[in-house]
Amino acid sequence: EALLAHLGEGGPVVYTGHSMAGLMARVFVPRNRERVLGVVLVAAVTPEMLEVRRAAAGIHAYRGAMKLVGAWSGAGFMRPVSLVIGDLIGLEGEARKEKRRVYGSAAHTRWAAEEVQNWPRTSGQGREAGRFAPELPVAVVTAGGATTQARLKALQVVPAELSQHGYVEHVSGANHANLLGKAFADPIVAGIEHVLAAARR
Repeated sequence: EALLAHLGEGGPVVYTGHSMAGLMARVFVPRNRERVLGVVLVAAVTPEMLEVRRAAAGIHAYRGAMKLVGAWSGAGFMRPVSLVIGDLIGLEGEARKEKRRVYGSAAHTRWAAEEVQNWPRTSGQGREAGRFAPELPVAVVTAGGATTQARLKALQVVPAELSQHGYVEHVSGANHANLLGKAFADPIVAGIEHVLAAARR
């Protein structure tokens, strides 16, 4: 909301979000329904994942690890780490350099850790806001084939299944990070095109 206000962008917009941006969608969209044409969720987290024991256990373990990472962010240990895993998307040129620079920065590490610590709170806000309106077009794009991590996918696709204009695509060969890269851009673009077409009907 702050970014759109700063840009003077009133909409309409297609909310497209990856990973934890799925949580933010559930907070942002109901508050801004009049200017949201539709939603595209890319390998996204949903608030309901914390209600599933196995998913919640994984989330809490990740939060514990990120708490330690955040606490030691000022030590600069992420700079050498960024050379190895700073760009799992598969970017090129200046974009790759910038991604690694940001990934290795203490500020990014600290804020990323804080975002993860707020996961339960953000999930709660999303559940309180409620699910998307059924008439809202929703596209879900997941990483890996339909049978890969089937339990996780069953949670990820629910927003599309509850939409009157839902769209689901499971992208074989993609993982959580490289799904954002050029090699797998087409399914995400197709999701956006689906939402735009449905919104025009």
